[in-house]
Amino acid sequence: KNILLSDVPAEFSGTIIALEDTSTVFLQYLDKLAICPGCKVQVTERIEFDGTLELLLNGKKKVVISQEVAKNLYVH
Repeated sequence: KNILLSDVPAEFSGTIIALEDTSTVFLQYLDKLAICPGCKVQVTERIEFDGTLELLLNGKKKVVISQEVAKNLYVH
């Protein structure tokens, strides 16, 4: 079942499988963060105040994304 990264609990581990937003500016931002379909992702922290997520990508790179970005990433 595909779910949005913005809807998963802290400590979730899974794979990014699809993008909701495919605009050039969004794709460029994801490229800068090295986020892409097929990436393994683990939510290491969720900020309750605004939905910001701290992620571990492919078991090694830490990135922080906004809830708005997370609402455009499907995971399973």
